[in-house]
Amino acid sequence: MSIDLNWSLLNDFNEKIKDLLNEQIQSIELPDFLANLQINSISLGTKAPYIAIKHISNPFEEFYNELDKSYSRKEEDIQFLVELKYDGDIMIEIQVELLMNYPSQEFITLPITLRIVEISIHSLIILAYLDKQAFISFLCDLDDGTVDERSNTITSEDGTINMSKLQEHRHKSNNNNISRIDIVKDLKIENEIGDADGSILRNVGKVEKFLVEMLRNLLRDEVAWPGWINLDFNEEDEEEEEEEEGEEGD
Repeated sequence: MSIDLNWSLLNDFNEKIKDLLNEQIQSIELPDFLANLQINSISLGTKAPYIAIKHISNPFEEFYNELDKSYSRKEEDIQFLVELKYDGDIMIEIQVELLMNYPSQEFITLPITLRIVEISIHSLIILAYLDKQAFISFLCDLDDGTVDERSNTITSEDGTINMSKLQEHRHKSNNNNISRIDIVKDLKIENEIGDADGSILRNVGKVEKFLVEMLRNLLRDEVAWPGWINLDFNEEDEEEEEEEEGEEGD
């Protein structure tokens, strides 16, 4: 079952996503030829991804383990296995300084603006909702219908899901015994450096390669199973209650 999305409504989250990514990249160790890496802006674009619900079930046990122990399971707890295919017009603008450390340290500092565009993703995703919290995790990349080059087929030619293989993949992932997941299948990087000689251009190529790996590693570490994004809507309810109490006090 495919789903239609009003993708433009998500542009309200551009700043929140930018702040989240900037917070994450602060912990990344930069190579000695780079400094002051930050994300200037993000646009989720106008093209919505293709989303198809492949299976509906109870949430994984791992998600319940993240909740308060006092939480009792409810009938409305639900989990979707979703196919996500995205070839949209998202844009991530990154600012970084390229350092030329010869003949001395930081002999030349060159600010570079790069834009990551034309991102392509095709993955199976788990989306669970329980206790007013959403859990989102990427299970595996999809290409030829397999998790890897072996015969661990999750999707058949008609698009149906082999749930036993999916569970096998899930448990192997918990033990970190799987092939690497890329999440981002393809992307393009545009740069603005003005006039530059050959040595600088070669170093810009190194910058682009580093950023591609940084983005893939960041997504893999944060949202690939057994990791996930947790969106807690209880916090929004608490903020609204505090605002209402403040208004009543006035």
